[in-house]
Amino acid sequence: MTAIDLHQSAGTAADYESVRAIIAAVQADYPVSTEELRSVDEARHRLGFISERWFARIGNEPVGYVAYGHMVTAVDGDVFAIGLRVVPAATGRGVGRALHEKMLAAAAQAGISRVLALSLIHISEPTRRRLESRVAAWAWIRGGGGGGGGGGGG
Repeated sequence: MTAIDLHQSAGTAADYESVRAIIAAVQADYPVSTEELRSVDEARHRLGFISERWFARIGNEPVGYVAYGHMVTAVDGDVFAIGLRVVPAATGRGVGRALHEKMLAAAAQAGISRVLALSLIHISEPTRRRLESRVAAWAWIRGGGGGGGGGGGG
């Protein structure tokens, strides 16, 4: 089993560089700068939105992250959106699962009882399907909702 180190982002320059590098590895057609990432986070915090990011490292290498953040939409009101990215070289090594489990624990600790949106488009298709089904089940069980669905999306 690969030793995966998880830690919460402290908003340092190194953290923003890790996010930028992970995005570049996963989604080369989406260039983003560390300044853009920091600016978005600062604007969200000024507006009082909850947001949190957790990193996964193998050795000293950042290999993925999961983030959740509060959004306000015209249709659904309060929504907590989740994004999870794992670099291709680390897929199949338990990184996505570890980040997913950390996100669920952190969200529950923060009082988030229902996850309504999930962005998993940057991991393998089989992994995406497995995680979507787990999050959908968690969202309905933890949120006390009925029926199917609940956390899907792409």
